[in-house]
Amino acid sequence: RPASKAMGDVWPAGCPWDPAADLWGKQERQKSRKRGSSSMWTCGFCGKVFKSEHYLDLHMERKHMNETAAGAVCLADYCEVFEACNGALKYKRRRDEPVECNNSTMAEARRRCESAMSRCFPLDREASRPLSAKFSKQYC
Repeated sequence: RPASKAMGDVWPAGCPWDPAADLWGKQERQKSRKRGSSSMWTCGFCGKVFKSEHYLDLHMERKHMNETAAGAVCLADYCEVFEACNGALKYKRRRDEPVECNNSTMAEARRRCESAMSRCFPLDREASRPLSAKFSKQYC
């Protein structure tokens, strides 16, 4: 939300974190859970009903990939930045188990993060300058 407050609803051109550039954003908005059912899901594009979100995701990939934005960005490419890689697996790891660290992977993640920060929070904009400093320090 701080980014929305400072930048408004308009993200700089080329920012990979612009919600309009999210590869799966439109498809996620077209999913809905059937009322009164804990496991039935409906496709908002064609109305087809599925017994789980997993099957709906497979359907969306097969039938509605044309609905994704051209030049869209997969936010999973930034999972290291937001410490979201491996999903629930990080919670299943034992505490005394060492975390693997690959220097080249981390260097690439840092390069990608710094590049995204400079495109999303350009230093030549007064409103985004403090956010660039704060988020670069926190995430990159």
